[in-house]
Amino acid sequence: MRSETGGWVANAHTLPYRGTAAGGGYSTVGDLQRFASVLISHKFLKADSTELLITGKVKAGGSGKYAYGFED
Repeated sequence: MRSETGGWVANAHTLPYRGTAAGGGYSTVGDLQRFASVLISHKFLKADSTELLITGKVKAGGSGKYAYGFED
C-alpha cells in the first residue's frame, strides 16, 4: 500500500485479525477432533495436568464453569 507521500507502508492493520487471544482461532473440524482425542487420552499432557486444564474454575453462566478455554 502506498502512503499519501508515495512511499510504501505496511497494511497489516487493514486485515482481519485471526487467532487472537480473544478466541478468534481458525481450525478444521478434523483437527479439533484430533486435538480433543489426544488431550483426553493423556498423550498431550499427564492426566492430572489435563484435569487441571479442563476442570471449570469460574462460573460461566447457568450451571457451567469455565477453565482455560474449556467449558464444562
